[in-house]
Amino acid sequence: MSGELPHPISIDNNAPKPKSGPSPVKPPISYKTLYKPNSPALHLVVTSKAFIKMTNFRHKKARRKDRLSV
Repeated sequence: MSGELPHPISIDNNAPKPKSGPSPVKPPISYKTLYKPNSPALHLVVTSKAFIKMTNFRHKKARRKDRLSV
């Protein structure tokens, strides 16, 4: 299987990681700041996704009811 292309995600995993030191090099936006429990940005993302899911579900449910009643 030498002709197989490497998976695109494996490129990041092969990057050299600092094994010793006080703190490893952090990406520009770290997950800790992005996924803080009280982060307003995350709250906005979660609520908007939930809202879209909810409205889509209600819409589909309503259409299903219309189809059944006809």
